[in-house]
Amino acid sequence: MQNVLTHLNRSAIGLLLGLLIMLSRPYPLSGIIHLADVTHAALFIGGFIGLGYRWFGGFVALAVTLDMLSIASGTDPFCLSPAYGFLLPAFAVIWYAGAACGNAPVKVQLPLGLAGFSLAQVTAFFISSGSFYFLSGKFVDPTLTEMLARTERYLPGYFSSSFIYVALFLTLAAAFALINRRQGVHEH
Repeated sequence: MQNVLTHLNRSAIGLLLGLLIMLSRPYPLSGIIHLADVTHAALFIGGFIGLGYRWFGGFVALAVTLDMLSIASGTDPFCLSPAYGFLLPAFAVIWYAGAACGNAPVKVQLPLGLAGFSLAQVTAFFISSGSFYFLSGKFVDPTLTEMLARTERYLPGYFSSSFIYVALFLTLAAAFALINRRQGVHEH
């Protein structure tokens, strides 16, 4: 996928992903349309299409800025805790999974991307939610058993909307790759 996209195309997609993050996080534009949070899907897609590390940093900075603006405007700061910094490694897992899948041969990118995103999303969940559960100070006597019970409750919602976004993107990418192949534009 990365071979077919020009720098301009990648930048345009990166800007669109940034806009979608702004539209889907709690503040300030999320009231315009109601989208499930796009951040994880945007990170995976950014890595997949070969956006540079500056884009990763930009997406992280955008997400943090939107979170802080949301809290400053009166949103409950419950999720802001000493564990908040663990979003960085959670986001990095998703980005790097996208990069690894985007570098795979085109014929395996769809199934590999779906599997890779699924694994990255579950890993990111355990990093972010696990650190919040054990380090935030918001839970009295946290236990692994209780965390696993909470995982059963919260993981499906955490996982599903981003998976749908990524599946849609990967399906479109596979379709474009097939069209390009038929028109004589080859990748890997």
